[in-house]
Amino acid sequence: MKNKNLTVAWQQYEYGKDYKRAAGIFKRVDENERFYRGDQWRGANAGGLPTPVFNVIRRIVDYLVSSVMSYDISVKYEDVSAPCLPASVATQKRLEAVENLSLVIKTMWNEYDMDSVLRRAVYDAALSGDGIFYCYFDPHGTQDGVHKGKIVTRCIDSVNFFAADMNDLDIESQQYIIISARESVEKLKREAKLFGTPQSEIEKIEMDEVGSEFAGDLSSLENLSVGSEKATVLTKFTKNEDGFVVFEKFTKYARICSAT
Repeated sequence: MKNKNLTVAWQQYEYGKDYKRAAGIFKRVDENERFYRGDQWRGANAGGLPTPVFNVIRRIVDYLVSSVMSYDISVKYEDVSAPCLPASVATQKRLEAVENLSLVIKTMWNEYDMDSVLRRAVYDAALSGDGIFYCYFDPHGTQDGVHKGKIVTRCIDSVNFFAADMNDLDIESQQYIIISARESVEKLKREAKLFGTPQSEIEKIEMDEVGSEFAGDLSSLENLSVGSEKATVLTKFTKNEDGFVVFEKFTKYARICSAT
């Protein structure tokens, strides 16, 4: 195939994986996941003796996660300048608008079951050191079956998160952030076509093998039947000149789409 060059995002992804390999992150996360589910004798030579497991680690992790999640978590909007504003109809409307925002976010919190999302993130943090989730607007989804567009929240494993500078804790100052995932080749091609990606780019979207850079031993197992081929897809977040977040999606050789 002509012009089959690695995308820049894929090259940056490879740099990120090299860093995590050197730091032993992939290996450590897999070991943590094994210990949590009770596979604690991997690589040990028991000399043919029984290998009993009393999984204290799982009990501790479950207890700590339950302790953290026992507190009610919510989002509430406030106007910090309200005490300084003069009493007027405009001020009252402003306060009512802020209160309505709090009601809306409360409804959305329950509708999207954010408590479950947070629990998953806390479990991820316990096993891998970081709990990460992000939100985006899906213009093709429906919020209540009628109105088009909805906010989607995704939890991701820490091993699938790559920042431009892994030593900088300030996410907002990062030059870029890349999130890796596995998706169906057929789905990616449909998405690329929906965003008007040239056919020459769509043809570059092809199956690749899953590596050891995804969390857990089961992550390397995939259905290999015809029509279920998957590819590693990278979602890259950057900021434009106006400070708005721009995302782009890439595979190894193709740029699928971009949006603000």
